[in-house]
Amino acid sequence: MEGHIAKLTFKNLYGSTFNRSDKENEINKFLNYGYTILMTYVSRNLVKKGYDNRIGVFHKSFNNHFALATDLMEPFRFLIDKLVYELLIIEKNYDFINFKKKVFLIFEEKILLNKSPISVNEYICKLIENFINKDFNFESLEIDW
Repeated sequence: MEGHIAKLTFKNLYGSTFNRSDKENEINKFLNYGYTILMTYVSRNLVKKGYDNRIGVFHKSFNNHFALATDLMEPFRFLIDKLVYELLIIEKNYDFINFKKKVFLIFEEKILLNKSPISVNEYICKLIENFINKDFNFESLEIDW
C-alpha cells in the first residue's frame, strides 16, 4: 500500500510521466540525495541510542543495512518531497549546491509540537525515544506549509 500511495504522490507532484526508477531523471537525483541525508540523520540518532540499524520492523532485507532507519524516516520523507517540488517544479531551480544547503537546513527548521516550537532534528530524536519506549501515541504535530 505504501508503494501505491508513493506512486500516486509522485505523479501528482512531478507529473504523470514521472518514473521513480529512472536513474537519469534530475528529480530522482535530488530525491535520492535528500532521502540519503534524511536516512543518515535518523540512523545517527538510532546509533547514539545504541540501536542496530540492520534490524528493521517493516523494512527487512539482507541488502538494507539501514532497515530500522528506513522504517523511522518514513514520516519525514515528505519534507524532502516538498523541498524538491518547491525548487525544481515551482522555482525551476536545478542548482544542486543550493539544494544541498537547503536539505541540511530542513533539520533545523522549527515545527510545532503541542503548540511548542521544536526543530525537525529534535522531533526525530523524540520519535525514536517514543519508538524505543513503545509509546506509539505520538503527540500532535503541526507543520506550516
